[in-house]
Amino acid sequence: MQRFVRIPLPLLVAFGLVLVSAACGSQAGSTLGPTAVATTTASISGTIQTGASAASASMSRHTAAGVKVTVIGTDVSSTTDSSGRFVLSAVPAGKDLSLRFEAPGLDAILSLGGLVPGQTLTISVTLAGGRATITGSDDSPSPSPSPSPTTEPSPSPSPKPHHGHEGEVEFKGAIESISPPNMTVAGRLVQTDTNTEFKRNGDRIGLADLKVQDVVEVKGTGQTDGSVLAKKITVESESGGGDGDNDGDDQ
Repeated sequence: MQRFVRIPLPLLVAFGLVLVSAACGSQAGSTLGPTAVATTTASISGTIQTGASAASASMSRHTAAGVKVTVIGTDVSSTTDSSGRFVLSAVPAGKDLSLRFEAPGLDAILSLGGLVPGQTLTISVTLAGGRATITGSDDSPSPSPSPSPTTEPSPSPSPKPHHGHEGEVEFKGAIESISPPNMTVAGRLVQTDTNTEFKRNGDRIGLADLKVQDVVEVKGTGQTDGSVLAKKITVESESGGGDGDNDGDDQ
């Protein structure tokens, strides 16, 4: 014969509250807190000038506004303001980088070492013709949101200007001034002599046929003072298709 035990109502209520509290505590204990996201990017800020290079400081420098700066291989880019300043955010850190500088009459590349995650690199760049030169830098590491006590500081990046082939020089730019037998093209001194060949649309011309603002392609030899001794100067056609010179004479 079964017997039933009557439990007082207050005791049942107290027991139920204990079960609910235990369940809530177990659920709260299993809830994961926010996970810190490691910083994998850095930033680069700087200023750009055109004109004098380190080897030709006698030439005046000018603020470079409207220059597009791109981290090659990424979608990260910026354009300099009226003061020649630019800022690149979300730059991939931990690997070597190259910056490309583009503007009418200018196209140069600058190679940089890898950046530290969370770092801000500040640089000053001078553009002369097809060359980009670091004229100053100031590494300002930003604090990491989750610093690790076991992480050793990485060495600061070593900016390396991109010079192309040593000795032989080839670049394009607009003529800024002409003082026969020399001229300034995209901020770079170009020397000519009796061996320099001038061409437009495949025809031979003379130095006197050139004028300021003509866009030309210069091929020659780099000199120790930063200038170029031109072997050939080709005036670009208005259509932008070159001078049509297919005779292969680049000597």
